[in-house]
Amino acid sequence: MTADNTDPRDEAWLRGLAGAPVDEAHAADAAHAADVAAGRRLRAGLDRVPAVEAPADGWADVLRRADQGVPAVLAPRAAANGAAGRWAGGVAAALLLGLGVGGYWWPGEDAQWRGDGASTADAHWLSASPQADARSLAAELRGWGAEVAESTPAPQAVWLDIRCPAPCDARVGARLAELETALAPDGRLRLKVSDAR
Repeated sequence: MTADNTDPRDEAWLRGLAGAPVDEAHAADAAHAADVAAGRRLRAGLDRVPAVEAPADGWADVLRRADQGVPAVLAPRAAANGAAGRWAGGVAAALLLGLGVGGYWWPGEDAQWRGDGASTADAHWLSASPQADARSLAAELRGWGAEVAESTPAPQAVWLDIRCPAPCDARVGARLAELETALAPDGRLRLKVSDAR
């Protein structure tokens, strides 16, 4: 045994634990002798620990005795790292991973997800009077140089196809920002204006 300890009391205790006699250089030192004796007492206690004998029939005997007195629910099963355990663990891990990723990417109540689901609108503006609001917005945007095409597939909805060629007037972007939307990088936006009811 090697130790990088320079404390003489620790060295004396380790000498006693190793079964070495009291160092002759420290024979008159009572503290040294006490430390060696403490190490010897620990060694003597460790020597008295009974040895555990292996079962006569090895583990088969232990498992046989366990099957006799242990309910079937607690009886030893196949190892978890066996082929079946690894396969079941892999399926469980894949299922949890799929649920976790699916839950993470599930659409929230975000502005881009508001709509009827069947539309291809880039943005959706809910309005109490969609016809009037859509016409008013289209007139404003046209006044600032944007091209706006209107279509009315239903009385309660108006589609505005907005295109603002570069360079686009900053007022167009500011007005769309008020509606929590903006032009795409190519200068286009498809806006659905529908009834808030």
